[in-house]
Amino acid sequence: MTKRRLNPVDLVLILIVVFAVLFIGQKFLPATTATPTSKATTMTVVFLSQPLPNWIHVASHLPAGTSVNAVLGGTAYPFGTVQSVTKLPARISAPNAAGQLTASTDPLSSQIQVAISVQATGGTNSAYVVSNNPVYLGQQMVLDMGAVQLTGYVEAVTP
Repeated sequence: MTKRRLNPVDLVLILIVVFAVLFIGQKFLPATTATPTSKATTMTVVFLSQPLPNWIHVASHLPAGTSVNAVLGGTAYPFGTVQSVTKLPARISAPNAAGQLTASTDPLSSQIQVAISVQATGGTNSAYVVSNNPVYLGQQMVLDMGAVQLTGYVEAVTP
């Protein structure tokens, strides 16, 4: 009885078969996007940007009614319209006299808080779905509002 060894050609053929099966199997799997389970209702999503230097004046370029697109995974989708924009002092963590980190504000930067009116539905995998994409508290996203793009997170969602 001879012992058969795995040679490089056999290994390449096995890998080709495995990748072909995975590729074909992926075509038959259901889509993983969040699906709405109820009628759309108007909600307010509060978005808070990352800290920006004070010399950048973004808030004046975001009047109420501005159309908002959210960018997730490199794809932009319609998100809603701007209700209001507020410029806030930037919240940071800074060491105190004892060297412990404490909540503080940065006098050299600010954050932009944007209240956005959205049409959302309840989702099967998340609380809310906008344009077939889940929206949840703390979600990192990029908002595209014409001439302005902000990176930040969802701070609040109110029905």
